Amino acid sequence: MSALGIVRRAALSMSTALLGCAPYAAHPVSPAHGGHPWLAASSPHFQIVTDLDADEAESIAGELEAGLDAISQVAFEHARIPIEPTTVVVFKSESDFHYFRPELVAGTFFRKLPGDLEPARFVVLYGALDPGSRISCLHELTHDLFERNFGPAPPWLNEGWAQYYSTIAIEPHAIRVGAALPHLTFTGDSSFFTARADDGSDVIAVPIDRVAPPSSLLSLDQLEFYRSTRVEHPTRDDRLRSLSLYLGAWAFVHMLHDGPEPYPALFKQFLERTRNSQVAVAWQATFGNLSMADLDRDFRRYLARREVALFSYGRRTDPPTPIAERALTDADIHVLWARLSPADDAHVLAARQDLDEAVSAAPNAAEPRYFRGLYWLYHHQAALAESDLRAAVDLSPQDPRFLLGLATLRAQQEQNVRIQAGDAVLQAAEPLSKLANSTLQFRALALIYAEAGDPERALAFADRSVELSPIDFAALDTRASILAELGRAREAVAVELRAIAFMPEGRNVPELSEHLRAYQVKARQTQATEHTPRK
Repeated sequence: MSALGIVRRAALSMSTALLGCAPYAAHPVSPAHGGHPWLAASSPHFQIVTDLDADEAESIAGELEAGLDAISQVAFEHARIPIEPTTVVVFKSESDFHYFRPELVAGTFFRKLPGDLEPARFVVLYGALDPGSRISCLHELTHDLFERNFGPAPPWLNEGWAQYYSTIAIEPHAIRVGAALPHLTFTGDSSFFTARADDGSDVIAVPIDRVAPPSSLLSLDQLEFYRSTRVEHPTRDDRLRSLSLYLGAWAFVHMLHDGPEPYPALFKQFLERTRNSQVAVAWQATFGNLSMADLDRDFRRYLARREVALFSYGRRTDPPTPIAERALTDADIHVLWARLSPADDAHVLAARQDLDEAVSAAPNAAEPRYFRGLYWLYHHQAALAESDLRAAVDLSPQDPRFLLGLATLRAQQEQNVRIQAGDAVLQAAEPLSKLANSTLQFRALALIYAEAGDPERALAFADRSVELSPIDFAALDTRASILAELGRAREAVAVELRAIAFMPEGRNVPELSEHLRAYQVKARQTQATEHTPRK
């Protein structure tokens, strides 16, 4: 979630005590009903989907390509996973944006949209790319890079890291990292206040005592860290809490980069350790002996300095980024809005209506049918899901996404029945096996063929799944289960340990620990058999 918008909104409300906000409840209006036209501007790593003007969309795509390249160069030199395309949805209207996202959120990164079957990276923002929203967008992109390179991490580190690199400055031959957040500073006073900067803009001074210290940040899991930002109608306390946590996370990461020793030296050691171990394990190994009292004291002193270090790196230059444009149809737009809708009671009916309008507007298009089929699948309406997913496959039989949707439906329908050769699940899986190209598609095939009693073929698909996403805990868990089925228990133990290490923060999947114990028992039994003397 974008820290800049949360920090500035919360700080402004604290300094002015004006807590009333305009309601954000109206569903956007499509072009066919008088709304703004939408377009997609595509570059090598981004698709900008927006109702802004074409020139602004192209500018956003160009800036994001430059920003992605710069952040990748200075922060993720040894990437674990190749960069995948990201869709960036930019609403012209803040009100339209807030139909989909809570009030305190200025931008959101999604690894997978709420109703989608497969992961698809999305960043959702609003407004033209001014200096503030540019920071918000780079913040969300850094979340994506962070996740794909570090794997699961505590929220303070994920948010602080994203905000640290969001103020990156790109010059013709240099990249500068570490700039302060615009329009914010710290004060030893007990109250918020605003002042005028040299350029005439407002600067909000945040009391140091209102900033969450490291001891608080380190104790919070994702659920607790983000609790206040997910409130539909935030109170004054919600705003203050969000400000405290986001600003604290940013300042703490800054101190680890440029604060007094031993913090920068230890932080470098920590980053090196993350290459081969889980973030939490690397943190404990590096910082575990530090006193929380000393850490909080040094943090307060660091804030009181009101100075940050700016690091400069040489910049490689690339040719201009090619950008292609296309206008979105009404069906495209309704599908997009349905996919962006939160999976709650307040939005579920509107999402259904958007999908119905999309199918009505383009009855011979596969995409609206597919996403409406996923809607029915999510809501356990098997007959309706069958109709739409089958229609999508018939309209576009070479698209593996649609084949996966149909195979998933078949698996749900027959989950209590042992799969036999030639049955509906395998019939759906066979064409997918020739076209699969994603982690989830290969993992689904691995599970289907393992259940069908063909572990060798299942392992081939599981291997492909892990090759594409080596830190995906579900892909690793599936591969471990097939290795165990093949009698390769020691390999299964090693792979399951990696699955547990890369399980997302806050996820409780006790089955993985149960799997590990079972594989360890099998491995010990195998070892004992191998070492039993023959008579």
